[in-house]
Amino acid sequence: MTCTGIFELIEVNGPVHAADASASWITSIAAACVGCKRHFTANGENGLQLIPGGVAITCPGCRARQAISQARFDGFRPR
Repeated sequence: MTCTGIFELIEVNGPVHAADASASWITSIAAACVGCKRHFTANGENGLQLIPGGVAITCPGCRARQAISQARFDGFRPR
């Protein structure tokens, strides 16, 4: 797990062979909100937004939101 301050990132999913060096390879993120303790999966329809240089995720419980740099996902990236 990786803590971003607001979220504990549990799992990051995307295509097995993602050639793109940006965070656009991310299709879903399993996370836990540090504030309200809710575990959730953010995806394109629910709490995951691709932004320049990374992503923003939103907790469905307390609506906490955080932008996270693509560099934070290097350890999760498929090789």
